[in-house]
Amino acid sequence: MGFVNFIRNLFRRKKRGTAIKYAYAIDAIIGMSDERFALFVKDMFEREEPGVRATAALAYMRLRMIIPEAIRDARAAGSESTHEEFMSLFIDRFSKDENSLRASALFFLGYLQFRLTEMANTNIVLRSTCADLWFKMASAGIYLSKILEASSSFGMFEGVPYEIKTESDGVGFITNILVPDCYRDDERFRLLAEAHGFKIWPKLT
Repeated sequence: MGFVNFIRNLFRRKKRGTAIKYAYAIDAIIGMSDERFALFVKDMFEREEPGVRATAALAYMRLRMIIPEAIRDARAAGSESTHEEFMSLFIDRFSKDENSLRASALFFLGYLQFRLTEMANTNIVLRSTCADLWFKMASAGIYLSKILEASSSFGMFEGVPYEIKTESDGVGFITNILVPDCYRDDERFRLLAEAHGFKIWPKLT
């Protein structure tokens, strides 16, 4: 799992106190140009197995609910939450063992997709890359039913508001629940829906 190794290496740098601190790596990611960041996220996703992409989609679902609320609460309290703080949180919080490290990596990967999707809302240059990643995540939805079954014992993804029992359910969930409306017009999603026997929901607007 490439992204686990990425997170693990950041930890090792932090613990060993080497000149290259993990914080600098985070700053470097945040400091990338929009286009460079998009390519970085694409590279991270393309290194992963489809099952990891599907799990990152579930992490995205959780973060999509958590992050805006956290930002609102922070601003109401007079604090300005930053992307650096969120990224550091994922790394710092899950450092005790291999399982928690993997969870951290999955949520971090979901977070990168969350941020890229937000950026693409205002930068149309990024939308092609963002659409590619969403299609890869939707295609990986065939693994969701097994992932949810395996994770039920420790509640990592409790509260998925959708019954996912089959491969088609998983692909349909990511396509219709998570993929933003603006990307579902892509012909690839129509063909994906046809192949798995479900309909793409109409846009909300």
